[in-house]
Amino acid sequence: MRGFKKYIGLIFVIILSLGFFGCKKTGDYVVKIGTEEISKGEFMIYLYEQKRDMEATAEEGESIWEADFDGKSAEEVAKDRAVESLLMVKSAVKQAPVLNITLDEADKEAVSQKANEVLGYFTQEELKKLSLDKEKIEAILEQVKLQLKVYDYITESYIVNEEEFNDYFAQYKAENPGKFSDYTIREMFFQADIPESKEKAQQAYTAVSNGVNFDGAAATFLPGDPCEEKIFEESLYGDESGARSVYELKEGENILISDSVGYYVIKLVKITPKDDTQLKQELKQSYVDAKKKEIYAQQSAKWIDELKTEKNADVWNDIKVS
Repeated sequence: MRGFKKYIGLIFVIILSLGFFGCKKTGDYVVKIGTEEISKGEFMIYLYEQKRDMEATAEEGESIWEADFDGKSAEEVAKDRAVESLLMVKSAVKQAPVLNITLDEADKEAVSQKANEVLGYFTQEELKKLSLDKEKIEAILEQVKLQLKVYDYITESYIVNEEEFNDYFAQYKAENPGKFSDYTIREMFFQADIPESKEKAQQAYTAVSNGVNFDGAAATFLPGDPCEEKIFEESLYGDESGARSVYELKEGENILISDSVGYYVIKLVKITPKDDTQLKQELKQSYVDAKKKEIYAQQSAKWIDELKTEKNADVWNDIKVS
């Protein structure tokens, strides 16, 4: 099952420049890839996967289908991505015999389980209209599984360049200091909707910058607020606040920042490095995965270039995502 999810993730990363906008006005297929006509049923399986993944990326409370993708509707983007997925699968399937790649019993069992899941995407009426049943869905998904095995074959010899990864890791660490150290701060907060807040925040910042004890300044400008120590979380401040400047402070230094909510006088108390062993391992795996996708994208593009692809405009325009 994880293999199919890996495939979907791969499609989002590898967006190829494809010429599949020819018109064809006969027949009931959706697109033609080489000499193969892709039925609406097969196309809808790929499209539904794109639908599910795109909806998963939407912000909470927002509909991805109302978004604009550089002048293209989300629905058209989903349909185009479904074609890209089909192209990657069909081109790889053609190479499987040459590479002596076949499915074993474990692969077929995984396909069968995935087919049960895909059946749930559709109502019985839809399955009938699309001429789909479990056997046909399994045949479609077997090709997806073959593409995954071709991917593994093409990328299995990749060996990470440790020097290049270490450079990547050092850059990532410099750009994401909060993931590698805890920045303990104390903070005076002045609400933006109180008229005198801006002036008080500036006075408090001036006081602590001139050596006034932080507790003493807090007692003067925010009576009753203990301003206890806490771990700095950049995400709690507005994008316009410049909160990342906290990472540039030395222990004991202060800064004044603001956002739409208010004004913050922040003192950096201490920096505590974290154990980055696990994070480095996770980043290395992501780095390796990205490199493998680059390798496969280059090879896949060559195979796809050999396939003439055109869509059937009449059927294409009638297909809706939801």
